[in-house]
Amino acid sequence: MGCLYFLALYALCFFSVLCGNVNSQTCDMRQGSTCVCDMSDGSGTVDLSPISSTSGAAFFSKFKGGVTEYSYNPCTSFTDGKCASDVAVCQADDGGIICGKQSTAAFEFQSAEPLVLTLTYTGGQPDNFMTSNQSQLQQTDRAAVVTLICDFAEHDISFDTEDPPLTYKFILKTKYACAQAAPPPPVSKSKSLSVGTVLLIVAPVAFFVYIVAGILVMHFRYGATGVELLPNLEFWKGLPGLIKAGAIFLFCCGRAQGNYEQL
Repeated sequence: MGCLYFLALYALCFFSVLCGNVNSQTCDMRQGSTCVCDMSDGSGTVDLSPISSTSGAAFFSKFKGGVTEYSYNPCTSFTDGKCASDVAVCQADDGGIICGKQSTAAFEFQSAEPLVLTLTYTGGQPDNFMTSNQSQLQQTDRAAVVTLICDFAEHDISFDTEDPPLTYKFILKTKYACAQAAPPPPVSKSKSLSVGTVLLIVAPVAFFVYIVAGILVMHFRYGATGVELLPNLEFWKGLPGLIKAGAIFLFCCGRAQGNYEQL
């Protein structure tokens, strides 16, 4: 009985730690950005900038949501009717109603497989709504919550629901919601010299040292002068003949030259 108790306790602690580690996962907003975050476990970066328009219009423009239309642009503000400053999500009603501001963007981790994040925008145009018990009107700012789902097959945004009132929820499936590992730093390829290049450099230097050192030895040790200063003089005198003999042997394929006495 005691063993079972400790086993159950161990299992409870294990799953508590495991769940705690999952829940502690975050995607931290990169400084100076409203659409790029880095996974806290180092698995990569979520970057929505490829699906952000910089032309002044929304990348996702006028998509249906219930009885109205919405426009959404990550990263940068856009203009759509009355929605004209710090805009992330705009509702088409009444010429344009801001549902969330770019400057309030906040990422929140939801799950890992597949990766699901939420990107919340607050500070939208305030409005009144009736409380759940229909007893009184209450004023609140509009907000927008975009659920980002890592999906390499789809690239689509859709309206989900308005819950609670004046909080508009959307689902965005795209490969840009997947954590992308940073590209490895470029490897600096040092241009190493080939063997042939090394020989072309070393050979002339070695020959020059050989000649200078030989002349000094021949002069100071043997008292040589003039052409006799050249080290190994006999070798250099015979070198042209050796080259000639080698060339003849090569071109004649080793056949002996000259006349032979007939028997």
